[in-house]
Amino acid sequence: VLHQMSLNGYTGKLIKPWPILVDHYTDVELDVETEKELFALQSSGVTLAKCIANAHENSEIKVQITTPRKTIITIATSVSENLIPGSKWLNAGGLVVESTQLKEIKKQSFSILSAPIKDNALHGQWELTDELNGKLKGFGERFWMHLLESNSGSLLKVISNDPVTEISYSDRYQQNPVSLLLITEVLSALCAVQPSLSRLKINTLFIDREQPGYFLHQDWSNCEDYIHIFCKWIEFKTKVEPKLIVQDKRADIAHRRLLTLTLESNKTIKFKLDQGLGYWRLREVNSRYKGIKFDFEENEIAQLEALRNLESSVSVYNSEDWSTDISYRVVK
Repeated sequence: VLHQMSLNGYTGKLIKPWPILVDHYTDVELDVETEKELFALQSSGVTLAKCIANAHENSEIKVQITTPRKTIITIATSVSENLIPGSKWLNAGGLVVESTQLKEIKKQSFSILSAPIKDNALHGQWELTDELNGKLKGFGERFWMHLLESNSGSLLKVISNDPVTEISYSDRYQQNPVSLLLITEVLSALCAVQPSLSRLKINTLFIDREQPGYFLHQDWSNCEDYIHIFCKWIEFKTKVEPKLIVQDKRADIAHRRLLTLTLESNKTIKFKLDQGLGYWRLREVNSRYKGIKFDFEENEIAQLEALRNLESSVSVYNSEDWSTDISYRVVK
């Protein structure tokens, strides 16, 4: 994420607040979540501004930073969606470049006068480290029990009265057998107790690899093998045929990991997973080695059988000592 790396590199080195150009040339109606993000930035000393200079000349500029030596550092993007607050703000991908050659552009500062009014939507957040550790079989049950029974079981009450009919999951990093085993545990655990759940949708990314890997955490290099095995394994475990949407460009799928439950009433429960299921790792019980071998050159049936054998012999553990965040919001 080049634009984030560029911005983070200057944090703490500035004398005056640096402006973020959040909107170019048009008025944008901000949603509550975007207003909250902007207010948080503003509270930390960031100046919010609208560009009022020539639209064509400055259409790709995203951020300008003034250093202690009065140097103007400009960070620009080739994707205009990065500039407009909303679902793709700073998250639309594309080329990001840095320059010290451009002059400071004309802009009009503005501020958000107060924190956005909290809505009445049911929402919450958890920090997880080792709470879900244990055998792979049962990981999905532990996942949902932790989420649904927390906060006095408020989420459990929601889906008890309003059954889940669809699950969708968006995550760029679902190309290896470890990620497949973990997401399938999560999906199958909910499918087992929600008979109305008849639709599964997964949106992910496939990147071509020059050669096949040797370990479970490595990626499939053959896209056709990947799609067939991924779909057949999920259908075998959930009894629901999944819809797998495979992108081939990073810009076509958001970096955030989002798990969405659609309810019978058409309400949705949106879970944002900070590191996704990639926060957890798998290892063989009583093995001295961290890596688990997997033969990607075997035929489809042999690979599916290998997954079946592994699911009962591996354990899940948190990959880091620091926690991962999961937040949720019920959307009407």
